[in-house]
Amino acid sequence: FDKNKVPEKTIELVKEILCFLNISRFTNENTLCCLLYLKASLSLRPENDDIALVQESVITLSSLTEMAVIIGLYKDPTQYAQLTDPCRGDSGLQNYRRKLWFSVVSMNMTELLPNGGCCSINQEYLECFLQRKDQSMSYTASVVQSMDPKNLFDLQIHDMLLKEYKLLTVLNELNSSCTSVLSSSPLLKIEKLILKVQETLEFTFPFSKLTENSGESHKVNIGCLDENIGIDFTKVINSRTFVNNLLTRSILLNVTGSLAIYFETLHKEFPFKYTQYFEKFLLEAHKHCFEMIKLLEKYLGSELDEM
Repeated sequence: FDKNKVPEKTIELVKEILCFLNISRFTNENTLCCLLYLKASLSLRPENDDIALVQESVITLSSLTEMAVIIGLYKDPTQYAQLTDPCRGDSGLQNYRRKLWFSVVSMNMTELLPNGGCCSINQEYLECFLQRKDQSMSYTASVVQSMDPKNLFDLQIHDMLLKEYKLLTVLNELNSSCTSVLSSSPLLKIEKLILKVQETLEFTFPFSKLTENSGESHKVNIGCLDENIGIDFTKVINSRTFVNNLLTRSILLNVTGSLAIYFETLHKEFPFKYTQYFEKFLLEAHKHCFEMIKLLEKYLGSELDEM
């Protein structure tokens, strides 16, 4: 990592430039994109290897989210007349905004949800993004309408990001139902959401695909670069499949483990009433734990070398 590490002087220069631009007051797509790259760069540095989520990271994610909401990224670009009018703007800006919103959501979820927190983005905002001005038009059709038809890489990236977005939205719904401050969610609702999460994961990023794709190669040229430069998209899909399976199982382990502890406490006072619930969620927590261990074993072993 040290070979590709961003120099400290560069980081400080970027911070000074962003402050000079007064990005907190004059927020736009480009400044938000720079902040996302800066956050990602700092998170990947070896010295920032905290296992627990630190307050600074939570505050940064909250600020990024507010900026994204301020410039209206939570709505699909088709809902803005100034973005869909070819005489008033660049059509490429539509997909740029979509990818920015996906990035903000993904960064929020992957850092907050596994630590037992909730995404700082309101669930209504997450669902609002999936609404388009013309509901008869699919998301993919909207993307194709505002992109270069030769840019196959971008189209496949959008398809993958949409699947990940749907999974993260369901995961956030589950976490939100388990962390309500003023009221408690019915157990039946939580169980249905757990099942919904498992079904969504299997539909979007089935782990079986990871082993099926091992050894395969599917190179796609990047439209904005030289035609001879391509990326093996199979490895991109495999990487996201692994990450999302690990993330989902980690969250399911947190939820079922917490439920097991909760019913264990009740079981001590009312053994006949809560024994079945304690045993059920204890077994489920162990199942998700063993699935995570199996996943990590495959990663650390030689089975996922092609990822």
